Amino acid sequence: MPYSNSDQRDFWSSPSGQQWLDHQQALDTALQPALEAVLHAACIQQGEAVLDIGCGTGASALIAAALAGPNGRVLGADISDIMVGRATQRAQEAGAKNAEFMIVDAQQDALPGPFDVLISRFGMMFFADPTAAFANLKRAIRPGGRMAFICWGAMPQNPWFGLTFKAATARLGPVDRSDPNAPGPTAFKDADRVTSLMADAGLLDAAAQWVDVELPLPEDAAGFLMQFGPAKRIIAEKNGTAEDEAAIRSAVQDALKPYTKQGKTHLPAGLWIYTARV
Repeated sequence: MPYSNSDQRDFWSSPSGQQWLDHQQALDTALQPALEAVLHAACIQQGEAVLDIGCGTGASALIAAALAGPNGRVLGADISDIMVGRATQRAQEAGAKNAEFMIVDAQQDALPGPFDVLISRFGMMFFADPTAAFANLKRAIRPGGRMAFICWGAMPQNPWFGLTFKAATARLGPVDRSDPNAPGPTAFKDADRVTSLMADAGLLDAAAQWVDVELPLPEDAAGFLMQFGPAKRIIAEKNGTAEDEAAIRSAVQDALKPYTKQGKTHLPAGLWIYTARV
C-alpha cells in the first residue's frame, strides 16, 4: 500500500531526519519537560502495553518501557527509517527488552495491538488526514484504553518557532501560510478543531489541557534554533544566501537575550496535551 504521508516519510528520512540523529542528546534535553508532561497525563502503569507514535530516536519509548516494567511492552512507531534504526540501537544498548520499534505510517498501516495506552511527544501533527489517523489508531487500542499526546500551541506562544520565523521573514519577506492547519509542528494549535477531529474518529471524552513549560537549549542556542525552527525552510524556499543566513542568525541571537541568564537559555513553550479514551 502506498504511503499517504509520503512527503513526511521523505522529509524525516532525509538529511532533515539525520539532523535529529546528530543532535539527539540536545533535542532530548530540550524536549524533556514536554515529555514529562505527557507521561504524567498518560499515567502508564506496570504491565501495560504502550504505543508511542512518532517515537523518533526513542527517548519517549525508553522511558515508557521503564514505566511499563518487564511485564509490559512498548512499541515505538515512526515513519522515519533512520530514526527507527537509532531507537532500536538505543533500546539494545539500554537493555530495554520490552521495547521494540517499527517503521509505519500510523495514518493507515495496521498496528499490532491491542494497546492499553497511546502516547506521543510531538508526533501527531503531521498527518495528511488527521481524522483517518485517529480512527486507525483507535483500532489499535483496546476498549477502555486511552491516549495522551502533546503538541505545540500557536507560534506566538512558542519562541522556538516564532523567533526564527520573525527573523527570517523580516530579512527575506513573507511566506505563504494559506493553510494554517497543514501538517507541521503547529498544525494542532487549535484545541477545538483537534478535539472535534478526535470525536469524529469515534474517540470518547476528547479533551485538551494547556501547559506552560520551559525548554533548556544547548549552548549555541541560536544555531540550534536555526536548525530546528522554520528559518532553514524559509531560507531554502527564498533562495537565501549565506549572507542572509548570517544576518538571520544574528537577529535570532539578539532575540534570545531576554531568555538567557548566566549563559543558559530557557525558552517558554505553550503546549496542548490532548487526551481521549476508547
